[in-house]
Amino acid sequence: MSALPFDIAAASVLGREHARAGRNNQDALCIRASEHGLVAVVTDGCGSQPCSELGAQLGARRLARAALVRLAEGERVDEPTFLPGLREDVLCLLSELRADLG
Repeated sequence: MSALPFDIAAASVLGREHARAGRNNQDALCIRASEHGLVAVVTDGCGSQPCSELGAQLGARRLARAALVRLAEGERVDEPTFLPGLREDVLCLLSELRADLG
């Protein structure tokens, strides 16, 4: 992966209710680049369970990786199949995780 020709900065603020309840921040960000494109994914965790930020982190990483794979295969983001295909990629990941975790 080549160096990006610009800097990227990101921030997330812990919400008031999360701070009051002593819960952590569950937002996630993943930025990946290749010769085929640049992908940035932002996710919001579901905060009612312990460690729910892991799902947001895993989802962001998996979605960014899947998008780069699709770009490398010649798909374009403006094709009508691009986003539905990414959705299917994430659903397959969740199905595999469910099977692995029992």
